[in-house]
Amino acid sequence: MSSDAPVVVQAKPGCPDKHRAIVERAMAAMPPAWRLAPQTGEVFDSLQFFEDRVRVWSFCDGFEVVKGGGGSKKWPGMRLRCKHHGEETQNTRKLEDNVVKDLKGKITSDRQRDNTIVSQLSCEWVVHCTYKSIGKRGSEEKGWVLSITRDSHSHPLRADPLTYISHRQSTTEFREQLVNTKTHRQKIISYSTSRRVLEDEEYGLMITAKEYYNQVRKQLADKHKPKTIEGMLVALQEANFVYRSRVDIEEDGSSTIISKTLVQIFFAHRKQLETAKRFVSGFLIVIDGTFNTNDLRFPLLVIVGVLNTGRTFPVAFSFCPSESREAFDFVWESLKEECFIPEVAPPRVILGDWAPCLVYSVPDAFPDAQL
Repeated sequence: MSSDAPVVVQAKPGCPDKHRAIVERAMAAMPPAWRLAPQTGEVFDSLQFFEDRVRVWSFCDGFEVVKGGGGSKKWPGMRLRCKHHGEETQNTRKLEDNVVKDLKGKITSDRQRDNTIVSQLSCEWVVHCTYKSIGKRGSEEKGWVLSITRDSHSHPLRADPLTYISHRQSTTEFREQLVNTKTHRQKIISYSTSRRVLEDEEYGLMITAKEYYNQVRKQLADKHKPKTIEGMLVALQEANFVYRSRVDIEEDGSSTIISKTLVQIFFAHRKQLETAKRFVSGFLIVIDGTFNTNDLRFPLLVIVGVLNTGRTFPVAFSFCPSESREAFDFVWESLKEECFIPEVAPPRVILGDWAPCLVYSVPDAFPDAQL
C-alpha cells in the first residue's frame, strides 16, 4: 500500500448516523497535525492560530473549550479551559438559589426556573499560550508557545461533537442552514414551519429555535419599517404561542417581488389550542371583534369557547385590517391547520357578529357547523 494514500477520517464510535457524515467532513477539512492531541512546545504565529488549533482538537476529541484569561497587556497570553470547569454557575445577575413562590403559587423571586442546566463538572483540563523565546539562549527569536497544564478530563468525552454549540456553528452545514433560514425569516415564517421545510429537504443538521430567531434579534425596532413585526413574532415564539400570518405581496410584471406587507396575524397559546380540542370539538365556538386595542386601530378578533364548568375561555386571537371575508377565512383556515385537524372534530355551532356575506365563508371551513 502506498504511503501517500489518503488517511480515512472517521467519527468516534457512538456518533449518531445523522451527524456522522457532517463530523467526518469537518474533520477531513482540518489540518492533519491539528487532529492530534496538543503537545507542550508547539509554536504559533499568533494567539488566534493557537486558539484555532486547540478548538480543532476539542472537536475531534469530543469536548469544548472556553477562554479563561491567561495574559495581561504587559505579558500577553491566553488560557483555554474545558467548558466543564468550575463547580457552580457564575450567576452574574445575582439570582436566588431557588424559585420562591407565595401562598397563591405566584413567583416572587428574580429566579424564574429551578433545575436550570449547568455544565460545571470541576474539569481541570487547561492549556495556555505565552509569548517567549524559542531559539537558543540569548537569541531574539520569539513566538507563541503552547504549554499543557492538565491534559485529563473529569468527565466522559462525547462521541458527537455537534452537541456543543460552538462546534455545530463551525460546520459548513450550519452556515448553509443560516442562509436558508434567513430567507424564511424575511418571509416571516415561524420556526416550526421552517423546520418542516428543511427536514423535507433532508438536511442532517437543524438549527435551534433560539438560533433561528436570533438572526433578527439585534435589529432595532422601528414602526416605519415592515420588519418591526418580527419582534412580536419572536416574543410569541418564546412564549410558546402558535401563530400564522397573512401577507400581501406586490410583484412587478416579471414576477419579481417588490414588497411584502403583513396584513393579518393569527396567534394562540398551545394550551389554549389543547383546551379547544377538548371542549370546543363538536360543541360551540364564538367569534367577535373588538376595536381600538392598538395604535394601528386594527380590529382584534377573539375566538372563544366554553369549558365544562360553563366558563368561557379564549381559543385564539387575530389582528386584522377589517372584519372582511378574507380575514375570517384566514381565521378558519388557521383553526383547521392548528387546532381542528382531521383527528379532531370541528365545532358544530358557530356564533358571531359579522357581516352577512361572511355566512357563506363559514360552511366552506366547517360544513357541518350550525350558524
